[in-house]
Amino acid sequence: MAHVPSLPPLPGVDDLYSLLAFLSDKDACESRLMEMERLRDEMNGLVEKVGKADEIDRLRIQADVDRDMAGKELAQGRSRAKQAADDFAKEMQSKQDEFDARCRIFTGAMDKRTLDIKEAEATIFIHEANIKAHDEKVTAREHATEARWNEAAALKAEYEAKLAKLKAAGVV
Repeated sequence: MAHVPSLPPLPGVDDLYSLLAFLSDKDACESRLMEMERLRDEMNGLVEKVGKADEIDRLRIQADVDRDMAGKELAQGRSRAKQAADDFAKEMQSKQDEFDARCRIFTGAMDKRTLDIKEAEATIFIHEANIKAHDEKVTAREHATEARWNEAAALKAEYEAKLAKLKAAGVV
């Protein structure tokens, strides 16, 4: 019997045959194409629901920046309020000194006791009015700073929720 030498298999021939068999089956090709389109639509839907990952990072960074900024603004507001209170006290003392000097000029005919009572009442009235105005300014600044702080907290919560969705979807 004659010996037929065996040749080594050619790489990729079996793959080529299976590809040709697949392409010749029109129903299988269309079925696979429809499945791939369905998967693509499903993935696009998930991406739209969850949002882009780089947008979440940007929101997280912005939330951190806003929170830090709100903290700095609060500290600066408190510092400005203290400085304003100090300046106000100095100004009031200066005005009190000026008022006292003017009153001394006109006290010749007035009873010293009556003058002291009127000076004290006027000074108390002025101080109370100025303190009330200053307190309203400080309260307004504190409310504005608190609102910024709450915005930063809301952005952080939004970021964490989106990150959780991404993790749940297996994107991250």
